[in-house]
Amino acid sequence: MRTAKGDFGRELRLAAAELRTLRALHGDPTLAQIAARAPRGQHLSASGISAALRGHSLPSRDYYLTLVRVLLAYDTNKIASLQHPDLPQWRNRWQRLSLLRHTQNSNAPAPPADRTPCHPV
Repeated sequence: MRTAKGDFGRELRLAAAELRTLRALHGDPTLAQIAARAPRGQHLSASGISAALRGHSLPSRDYYLTLVRVLLAYDTNKIASLQHPDLPQWRNRWQRLSLLRHTQNSNAPAPPADRTPCHPV
């Protein structure tokens, strides 16, 4: 039986590999180049980017999605919009990782996913 810690670590490494692939597909920018492309008011540091790309830590949701937005459009000299069609899968990936991390760090059950009922009961 796998532990939550093992699941979180494995999933974090898979997410990091996907980030590295995204980076390679869009020009393979350096850490400094990625950090410099962050939108005004959203700081990306070379060390934080490195940790995310290596699977050493899960940054905050905003940091993670800013990194993804920079990488998604790096080769176009722009940043991907919040409506970019690939962004929902990255949001979902971060949410799964966050829930796994919570489970690892707590004996309490993970918080439920956000669910809005389709029809009133």
